[in-house]
Amino acid sequence: MKNISFSILIVFASTICTMGQDWSQWRGVERQGIWHEDGIIDQFPDDGPKVKWRVPIGSG
Repeated sequence: MKNISFSILIVFASTICTMGQDWSQWRGVERQGIWHEDGIIDQFPDDGPKVKWRVPIGSG
């Protein structure tokens, strides 16, 4: 059972490492630190971003 669990862990770990193939070097393609992505806003709205959740915290 330990061998099967370890094998599954290795398979998942190897797929996580290969997900960033387009950033194969420091700061991405041509080392410019620029990426092209859809759906990213250029600036926040005037009233700020929408609050998704809140958590009460202590004073300390």
